[in-house]
Amino acid sequence: MPPIRLLYAENVVSRRGARAVQHLEFRMLVENIAYDKLVEVVWSDDDLTWRTSQAQFHGTAGRGLEIWRVHVRRGLGGPVTLPGDIQFALHFRVQGSDYWDNNLGTNHRINESSGVLLCEDLSLLNLGFDGGLRAGRSLHPVEVAVRRAIAPTRVVVHWSTDRWKTVRTTPCLLRQDRGNRKESQTPKKLEEPDCEIWQSQVPLGDAFQVEYAISCETESGVFWDNNFGENYLARHERLKVLTLNLHCYQEENQDEKLSRIAKAIDDLGADIVCLQEVGEHWNEGRGSWNSNTAKIIRDRLRRSYDLHTDRSHIGFDRFYEGSAILSRHGFMLQDSGYVSSGTSLHDINARKIVMGQVLVPHFGVLNVFSIHLSWWSGGFSEQFSRLHSWATVKHMDGVAGTLFCGDFNVTQDSEGYRAVVETRDYVDLLTLAEGSDCAGNGWTRRDRTVASDQGDDRRIDYVFLRSDCRLRVARSGPLFTDRDLYGPVSDHPGYYVELEPSW
Repeated sequence: MPPIRLLYAENVVSRRGARAVQHLEFRMLVENIAYDKLVEVVWSDDDLTWRTSQAQFHGTAGRGLEIWRVHVRRGLGGPVTLPGDIQFALHFRVQGSDYWDNNLGTNHRINESSGVLLCEDLSLLNLGFDGGLRAGRSLHPVEVAVRRAIAPTRVVVHWSTDRWKTVRTTPCLLRQDRGNRKESQTPKKLEEPDCEIWQSQVPLGDAFQVEYAISCETESGVFWDNNFGENYLARHERLKVLTLNLHCYQEENQDEKLSRIAKAIDDLGADIVCLQEVGEHWNEGRGSWNSNTAKIIRDRLRRSYDLHTDRSHIGFDRFYEGSAILSRHGFMLQDSGYVSSGTSLHDINARKIVMGQVLVPHFGVLNVFSIHLSWWSGGFSEQFSRLHSWATVKHMDGVAGTLFCGDFNVTQDSEGYRAVVETRDYVDLLTLAEGSDCAGNGWTRRDRTVASDQGDDRRIDYVFLRSDCRLRVARSGPLFTDRDLYGPVSDHPGYYVELEPSW
């Protein structure tokens, strides 16, 4: 196929009282040649005034293709007139080259209120597909444009919520407005639409995702739309977890870095954030809640998060140092406790862990531990043993999963790491996701104590999942590094994972 081509266009006019509104929709297939690209629609209306509308990325399709979208809405009133009949061409610029789909030099044309114009080699197409499922809705709408020339007799959605272990079918009904035409702005004669519109709603219940393809039965055979070989996939948001050691007020430009952390949490839409080395001014033992770095981050977030934090010991001789959990879903319960033998605030090896129980829609009840353990020579073995026992007790009936997130102060080739994985109770999520980019990503600067005990810069931060949980990691990787837009914010990178239910 050419680097860019029309998927479909739509031109409809609707009225509300005396006001008319024209909607123009353009969707196009673009070859994913490189990440940086410009996609746009150049179009002209009845008055032959040419305009350019920049497209936005909408999703992926099969065979390495992307779907890009332009939506134009124009209302009749004052100096604004409706575009009416449209001619247009598609433009794609990438790596210094320009590509066009201009219908072999004659431009594409779609008349006012003529409905849907499909790409010439498509017989049917799932219109307006969005890969997200709406929270609180148990029905997923499907709208299909079918070319009238193939004389469709039956249109069916074939779908599965368990990765095709079981398959169900739901029929579509023909929409009775003659191909989705609306009332025209002018009394001119309307053309017969090229496509019929068939609609259905797939009953999902509380399923996390649905995959589907669409068949169209005709007297001459069966036609399919399966998203160019990949099928359609719509799902609720994945569970997004971030862990980060904040370096206890040891950073230059500390306040600006806390703002960058908050921006990343907002941008990612993280559900759970585990923080270690959460600093708070000592203030002669009185503390200073407004200086607590977890609170500062929480207060700068656009969304509402609940915060659970506790102090572990005095860090760098003048800060309270502890751990925290931020939850977008609140807490069913909170807990904290020392896993070290020592509990003195003046003991650097005194390690208190915070735990929160969170109910996440479509995932169930999760136990989350934000963890900062001592290095091996400082008591790691006994600390992990106590943590393991504590988490086992907490993992009772009704708990869907247990997560260990944080700074374990042991590398993957160490005795400490083997002590964790050889229990066979926990798996390292940062090494499981396809395309995981976590190996070898350690500190961005040196901490003398860690350096003397660990040697080379290697990963000591982890997200472990209890191995009998029905969750799978879909994505993982480091964050806050020189290679991402947020940049370093600590002497540790952060680590980010996305989880889905497993089947």
